[in-house]
Amino acid sequence: KELSKATFEKFTIPFPEDLTTQRRIAQILSLTESLIRARQRTLVALDDLLKSTFYEFFGDPVRNEKGWKVKKIGEIIIDIVAGNSYGGKERLLNENELGVLKISAVTSGTFKPTEFKAISKAIIKNPVIFPKKGDLLFSRANTRELVGATCIVDKDYDNLFLPDKLWRVDINKSECNPYYLKYLLSDENLRTKLTDTATGTSGSMLNISMKKFRDFNAPIAPLALQTQFAAVVERVTNLRVQQQTSFASLQLLYQSLLQAAFQGKLDVSKVNEVVPRPTSTNSQGTSEELIWQKLRSQVNNQSITLEDLQNVFPNADYPKLRELVFNAIDSGHLTQTYDTKERVVKLNAGTPRT
Repeated sequence: KELSKATFEKFTIPFPEDLTTQRRIAQILSLTESLIRARQRTLVALDDLLKSTFYEFFGDPVRNEKGWKVKKIGEIIIDIVAGNSYGGKERLLNENELGVLKISAVTSGTFKPTEFKAISKAIIKNPVIFPKKGDLLFSRANTRELVGATCIVDKDYDNLFLPDKLWRVDINKSECNPYYLKYLLSDENLRTKLTDTATGTSGSMLNISMKKFRDFNAPIAPLALQTQFAAVVERVTNLRVQQQTSFASLQLLYQSLLQAAFQGKLDVSKVNEVVPRPTSTNSQGTSEELIWQKLRSQVNNQSITLEDLQNVFPNADYPKLRELVFNAIDSGHLTQTYDTKERVVKLNAGTPRT
């Protein structure tokens, strides 16, 4: 479909004629957008932190430079349980309905309970597999980029069930911690090796058989070390849940503000316009450029913890400082690692991405 110029020009929207009101509305929306972006960066940073922490604990699972014992996946699991295939409709559940999960519930690496199709309980003839807290789910079929995705279920769901393309992998917990196996299978290089065992035409849906999954070799670190790593994952996951909840709330707030603004119902009378201030370059070093120079000098000499930032930059605008750090992590100028001895996140000098 195409929107004609004439139709577009006839389209009407509430439009405040007062320029001050327009600026105040823009200021509120811009601030909310900034908060949303900050939450997004935090979520990405937490995910990256867990990936880097995995390497700190266990090294590269493909090179296996730490010499962990290599075992077949079948040696560390008890069973693989597949779901059932049912068609359904993408909408909210009604009474007497269940949701059959889509493979997109797993592909991000975080369980997404909103990714399902609704079907009537009356047409379900076979027993179904409800996802329970702590279950490791595995996507045995998808495109080359997404097949083999894993996630761990955050709580019990008695209104959702697994499709045939998702497995529940029952782990022998005397051999392996679920969090270890999840991050092991999530490693990009190891996952590529696993994907190479899949059957199917390149570019189309690939499938990993249970036999090939069981026969796949992977390094298995000592259980005690896996347990230490799992404790870190649980702490960071709790932080992530808080940030994800805040992120979702901010998105709803933004939509509400946007709707109210375009309906002329947003009260901006108490909003003070922010007049851009000239960048300070005093001896305290509070300008963005001076902050960046000092931060770069600091991490080149030694690691710095996130908690140290305000001590190193006592006169800096902390939200601006935090945004500067996240941008530096995104660009590769800084890296973050989890110090397992001190149990803190540390910032280090990185290699900028080109």
